[in-house]
Parts: sequence; C-alpha cells; structure tokens
Amino acid sequence: MTFFTASVPQSVRPPAGLGQRGRAGLELLGATQKYAASHLRPAARAAFEASQAGADLARAHAQAAAPAEMRRVVAETTSVVERDPVWRMERFLQRYVGEESFAQGIQAVEERRAMFAAFLAPPAQPTRGTLELDPGLVPPKYYSATEWHLEPGSWDGYDLYGAVFAFGLGPLDRTLTDPHETLARLTGANVTPEAAVLIVEGKTLKPVYTGRIDDRYLSLGTERPAATRHDLEDALAAILANRPVPAPGGPPVGCAFMTLNAK
Repeated sequence: MTFFTASVPQSVRPPAGLGQRGRAGLELLGATQKYAASHLRPAARAAFEASQAGADLARAHAQAAAPAEMRRVVAETTSVVERDPVWRMERFLQRYVGEESFAQGIQAVEERRAMFAAFLAPPAQPTRGTLELDPGLVPPKYYSATEWHLEPGSWDGYDLYGAVFAFGLGPLDRTLTDPHETLARLTGANVTPEAAVLIVEGKTLKPVYTGRIDDRYLSLGTERPAATRHDLEDALAAILANRPVPAPGGPPVGCAFMTLNAK
C-alpha cells in the first residue's frame, strides 16, 4: 500500500529510489500528461460545450437518471468529441504516457533491482494471513478483455511491480509506503484509486474523508468526458473552511485490494 503526502519526513522515507536516468524519463512523461490534462482537455471541453451537439448532450446528461440512459449519453458524447483533433491528441498523449510509464518504470526499477528486491523482501515475521487465488475461477469479462493499466500483456507476475508503482508512477519525492497497512486500516480505503484525507489531532492522525476523487468514472471501462462532481475538492474546501465534511456522492471505481494484516 502506498500513500502520497504533501511531504515525507526524512525518518520515514524508504531507503530506496530510482537513478537519475530513470527519474528523468518518468518526469518527462509526467510533464506531458500534465500538459494534456491542463491545456488540451480544457480546450476540447470548451469546444464541445460551444457546439450545438455538445449543448444538447449536456442537457441530456443533466436530466439522465437511470444508469442505462447515462451510459447512452456518454456513448453519444464520446462519438461527438472524437471528431475534435484536440481531443484526439489529448487521448493519444494520455494513452502514450500510460503505456510508456510502465515500460520506462520497469526499466528504471530493473537498473536497481538489488536495492528494490531487498526493500520489498518479505518480513522476518510471517503475516497474520495469506491470500491464494482459486485456479478454477473464470476471470470476468472486464478483466480478460482489458489491458491492465494500459500495460501491453499486463504485468501480472512481475515481482517488483510495487516498486514500479510507488517509485516510478507516484510522486517521486512524496511517496510513503505502508508495509504494515497501518494507514490503510486507519482510513478504511479498499479501492485504488481512492482518496484519504487525514488531519493532525494532538499526536495522532484522524481520517476525515475517505472516498472517490470525483464522479468521472461510472464503472470500470465507462467514463464521462469530464467529472461533474468533485468530491475530494469539496471535502478539502469544507476542511479549510471548518465546515462539516460532506460524504462522497458514490463509491470509488477502480481495483479493489484487501489488508492481509487486518485483525
């Protein structure tokens, strides 16, 4: 389990990290993704909202109540925005970054395999439980028909995938690992991605929000062109204004995980 923080005290920073070449390549990809999300996506959204088709679909989206109707509107919206070259470029860059991040992340971790292998070695004391997959289970359609996180062929079975995610794809100077699952159990998080906000209360951390980031994703593989409700942003605004923190408007959508060390 990995948490991203505003800053990580030196005393709890893990004794591992990527080399300069690995960091540089991943930081370039991060800058590309930021440009696509902060410049190209807003431009494509503005063009969509200014068009007649976009205005009609926006009204239909606001009036849709049933999930089936919502999915129909999302599908029609996708067919409209895909005609926009700016939107297509944004989607291309996002997918390129998604695929290339794993390719470069694995290479960067492999350059320091011995360091990461030692860091991720199992603890001397056994965990309180184990998890074994039933070989007779049939994978659901969304799993068997989707490349996990855009990694070609997926990366199931890669022994250092935790290091790739924590050190290659996360903020390089704000990553805090949670090997004993203390923060996971404290916040109750059970899906990735899922946001958790904690505040300092005396000498302890108190979770005040755990839930989805926004409502962009309706389900695995189904997303709106843009989020209409920003749950995490609303929670942070309430905290800063000393108001009651609103509950998330729906469950997070992503990959579920479990805490093996939970009592």
